[in-house]
Amino acid sequence: MGATSGGLPHGESELEATGLSAAPSTAITVPRIEDAPVAFECHEWATLEIRSNRMVVGTVHHAHIRDGLLDPETLHLEHNLFQPVGRMAAPDWYCRTTAQPEIVRPG
Repeated sequence: MGATSGGLPHGESELEATGLSAAPSTAITVPRIEDAPVAFECHEWATLEIRSNRMVVGTVHHAHIRDGLLDPETLHLEHNLFQPVGRMAAPDWYCRTTAQPEIVRPG
């Protein structure tokens, strides 16, 4: 994730720069990252300008999930097998999802 977040000259491929592989998408025209355990195919819904940063909000049209990560009965990710890292603040701060308490919703 860190390697793909750097700035590259216009037109230079992040995939080529990092050695990641592309795979065809199902619902959108651009390829997805084949090596990702979970890949969402999205269309941009809105972009929020926050000072010198942007937050892009997308509508998910298709999800690719690595075999074994999805519970086939509940369609929930197996959180004990998949612990993603999130980008929290620009430019270099991230969070881990190692603490995942369950909070049951009423109703």
